Amino acid sequence: MLKSELKDIINTESDAHMSPNILDKNNYLLSSYLQALLLDSFKCISSYSRFSNKLSRKVINKREGVYIIAIRVLNNEKKSLVYSYIYYNDELFLSLLVYFIKISYFINETYNEWGEYMIFMDNTFLNRLDIERYIWLKNTNSGINLKINYEFENDILKSIVYKNCKIDQKDLIAFTNKLVYINNNNNMADLLNYSFNKNYLEFISTIYNTICTDDFIKIIYLNEDTRLLYTLNRILFFTSSKDELIECSRNKGYDISEGPQQWRGQINSINNFFNYLDVDYRESLYNHSKLHYSKGNLDKSWKDEILTKEHFSFRNIHQHLGNVKW
Repeated sequence: MLKSELKDIINTESDAHMSPNILDKNNYLLSSYLQALLLDSFKCISSYSRFSNKLSRKVINKREGVYIIAIRVLNNEKKSLVYSYIYYNDELFLSLLVYFIKISYFINETYNEWGEYMIFMDNTFLNRLDIERYIWLKNTNSGINLKINYEFENDILKSIVYKNCKIDQKDLIAFTNKLVYINNNNNMADLLNYSFNKNYLEFISTIYNTICTDDFIKIIYLNEDTRLLYTLNRILFFTSSKDELIECSRNKGYDISEGPQQWRGQINSINNFFNYLDVDYRESLYNHSKLHYSKGNLDKSWKDEILTKEHFSFRNIHQHLGNVKW
């Protein structure tokens, strides 16, 4: 496929079911239980000091929920990596999933300094309620999410699978940055390893092997510019077990931590990105709730209690529901 053809398809815009900063127009993503949590937590907030009260808040080290993790290289020779993460209450899973499926809108329109991201999702999430609306895999528990709400992305996948033409490796990696890939934490650590070593053929074949024939690699032609890419900086890990992913990475020979102790109080590029990401996600969640309230899609028992922007504040989402310490 010619480079210009692939870029034209990638840049095409479609608004089949979702639009920027609203999430899903047709399906309300907040359960009755989550609405109750948001309303109740906000009612209980009287001052910031409540969140510093040891009696009212207990720090839980191993929390069930969703961990969004980004990884950077600290030292190439020593295979030393640093990671940072943001945690969300488990009840927010479905809205987070939809948000990350459409994350390219956030990157392109809100904060394009970092470029686009590929999402690697832990396959333990596949048993969640209503996930079939947004996820479909050719295999039962791994592979590229083929049920994407933008038709142009499905068209690209069809071109990759069925067209008998050469594909530029660099363009294929650029398209890969728009996908959600699902597998276990050990497989995701393998992909981290391929990315670190710039073994892009193995990286690509692992991602596409569930939808492509065995001779898929033969139609890829190498591009010298590919060596300048660094896909590790374009991956967000979406997992239910932060500790398992980190341990799997250590088992691949990496020294991975949250960074040297003396640097942990400093602002850094990942934390800066997560700050923008979180603000945009919570704004999306508020706009989503406001839209479905106006359309009358909420459960009748909740129509007298409106979720306001304050219900989606950092304090409510993270300090109360997420048990963030400060």
